[in-house]
Amino acid sequence: ARLEQKGWNTADFDDSKWKEAGYRAVPSQNVVSQQVQPIRIVETIPAKALKKVNDTTYVFDFARNMSGVTRIKVSGEEGTVVRLKHGERIYDNGRVNMSNIDVYHRPVDDKDPFQMDILILSGKGEDEFMARFNYKGFRYVEVTSSKPVALDQNSLTAYFVHSDVPQKGEINTSNPLVNRLWWATNNAYLSNLMGYPTDCPQREKNGWTGDGHFAIETALYNYDGITVYEKWLADHRDEQQPNGVLPDIIPTGGWGYGTDNGLDWTSTIAIIPWNIYLFYGDSKLLADCYENIKRYVDYVDRTSPSGLTSWGRGDWVPVKSHSSKELTSSVYFYVDTKILANAAKLFNKQEDYKHYQALAEKIRQAINDKYQGNRHIRQRRSDGTERTADVGYCPQGYESKSSPQPGEEGGRSRFPSGCGCIGSQSHTERLE
Repeated sequence: ARLEQKGWNTADFDDSKWKEAGYRAVPSQNVVSQQVQPIRIVETIPAKALKKVNDTTYVFDFARNMSGVTRIKVSGEEGTVVRLKHGERIYDNGRVNMSNIDVYHRPVDDKDPFQMDILILSGKGEDEFMARFNYKGFRYVEVTSSKPVALDQNSLTAYFVHSDVPQKGEINTSNPLVNRLWWATNNAYLSNLMGYPTDCPQREKNGWTGDGHFAIETALYNYDGITVYEKWLADHRDEQQPNGVLPDIIPTGGWGYGTDNGLDWTSTIAIIPWNIYLFYGDSKLLADCYENIKRYVDYVDRTSPSGLTSWGRGDWVPVKSHSSKELTSSVYFYVDTKILANAAKLFNKQEDYKHYQALAEKIRQAINDKYQGNRHIRQRRSDGTERTADVGYCPQGYESKSSPQPGEEGGRSRFPSGCGCIGSQSHTERLE
């Protein structure tokens, strides 16, 4: 705050003493406008509680997790260093607990803090600060200072920040718990929408592809998010290698083209354009991605000619069960190929339709031959294998045997489901 020049952000500020801007080469000649909904402050949230630990330590509670920033108003001696640590949990003593989100943080020194703003007070009355070039994921903020400062519950305000997509769908039931679950789901979705879908608003903030397509139906039932996904799928097309391979985080600085960036994650290239078409009746994104989907499916076909593939991450972070990676990856291979065949039919590409329809049938048969025989009917548990009934390739008569029935797992465990990301998406549909 000691270095701030008053009025620097106003039109009539005298910047004659500032250095000239430096020229840099344009990163690409292909400069196009983005029609995506803007990222902005959508909601102002006052602190719901304040715990004073001592004259130099305060913990603010905003009573909900969110993505965003905070604004502090504070007075103190010149040179007093104020640190604002943002986190989602607290210890028993009320201090902010970062252990769930800083596990991979590898700072060189204390000049590289995690989820923290640092303000040096000017000593000239009240200083005000809000971060402009980052955002955090948090519920609690611990404010510490190198010298005593006086704060009250109004000294810190939180701002919920995300892509401002219009809400279109709503659920309102007679059950308050259901209503609250719907609200919490949407709050989590919006907290992970920053120009593209992310995996978390605090730790990585990466465009993990699997996270994006797992939530696509939640997104489109509730929000008008087509422009966000049009932008993100343009990123997909930019990141796709000539052989058809995609990284499992998009956009990427080069990381993500490893050994597990397979079908259960990078099927976004097919699943999201197809869902945009189903929800909007708009085939443009599907058409824009058609050749990319072909390259993707053709790559898997070349590397897995049997129709079965283990290329992927599997049912990620399961509670207790472990499903076959070959099964889950092969299911997504079938899904992508079926989408491609349907798109070919939609766009009157008859030769493509015949080829990919036949390939989809080959994959379906390969999965059924290995995983739906009598000796393999052991799927009455909550894991990723229940995708068999959801994507339409389970043979007639086996549907009820390929996925758990409502309450079947819950009666034997305190967990209603033992599955990970992939299985949980389907498990909720089995409870209908």
